[in-house]
Amino acid sequence: MSRAEYLAVLDSEPATPNQRGAIMREFSRLGLGTQDRAARLAACAALLGLDELDTTGGLTMGQAGRLVGKLRRLTGRSELPAPGDPGPGQQD
Repeated sequence: MSRAEYLAVLDSEPATPNQRGAIMREFSRLGLGTQDRAARLAACAALLGLDELDTTGGLTMGQAGRLVGKLRRLTGRSELPAPGDPGPGQQD
């Protein structure tokens, strides 16, 4: 598989169950549990530069991978960006 083909897969294939689990574990580590769905989705959208996000199941493999990487760099809930703000040092 060429690099271009691999990047096309990342941009088109849905996030894997493992990726979605990693996202949830990171939010749990940051103090956002299952009851904070709206806040989690807003933070995901902000970190990825999306206007909105209805479900993490709608993320591509590439988006999910970038999101997990960004979440892992955060040390606490207070570092999560507000909706529409990618946060300091969080831009690609």
